[in-house]
Amino acid sequence: MRLKELLFGAAATVAVTVFGVSSVSATLLVEETFSDYATNSNLSGANGGTGWNGGWSVGHPGEGFANQVRSNVFSFSNSSYPGYTTASGGNYFNNFGLGGFNFGERFIDTTSGAFSNDGNKVYGSFLYQGGGTNEFRLRTADGDNFLLPPTTADGTAGLVLYRIELNTGNTDTLTAWYNPTLATFDENITPASLSGTGNYAINKVIWVMNGGNENRIDDIRLGTTLVDVVAIPEPASLALVASAGLLLLRRRSASTAK
Repeated sequence: MRLKELLFGAAATVAVTVFGVSSVSATLLVEETFSDYATNSNLSGANGGTGWNGGWSVGHPGEGFANQVRSNVFSFSNSSYPGYTTASGGNYFNNFGLGGFNFGERFIDTTSGAFSNDGNKVYGSFLYQGGGTNEFRLRTADGDNFLLPPTTADGTAGLVLYRIELNTGNTDTLTAWYNPTLATFDENITPASLSGTGNYAINKVIWVMNGGNENRIDDIRLGTTLVDVVAIPEPASLALVASAGLLLLRRRSASTAK
């Protein structure tokens, strides 16, 4: 195991057990990391992950290369995004704009009421990489779509983080951040990249590709708190976590050497 992986694991252990930060979830409602599927398999009908209602549907189900689960090509190494160590080596959904258009979509399990009850907050995030015009759509039970379009250049990986606050009538609010620096992120202070008001009681996610380029998506998450969908240490604990992680690593190394 590499030193970086040992240190990351040690620091994470200390963060949770000593400070109770970052990895402690309230409710992770939906997750799709594409790790349940064979590499190079067609995503059509695939039914892994958690919190979904049925499997994936794709725009060109007979064209495996256009809707494949792939691995080891997702170039994601930005140190500002802790907790995504599997993104560069694990599986992801590779979508190719066959004939200029393609998509993958999947219904969410909404039976808990978490996505529709007034007063609730829903947080979401996903990683993406690629070119062309990519759209991550969230669809409501009424069939309305609203978009969280990535904003990086071709071939650049990025993170989209968003929050939905459910209110009475069509006064739900959506706030999204493109490529936020998680080490300093504060949802009440960090300027939003996108915001809106309307009906955001979602029941489906859709990843759309317009154009002839490949694009990729990974680590789709929805939860009831921010730390369900991204790893954000509490700023006051960062230095202590790092120091304690190094100490724990040294102790482990010394114990192994005996």
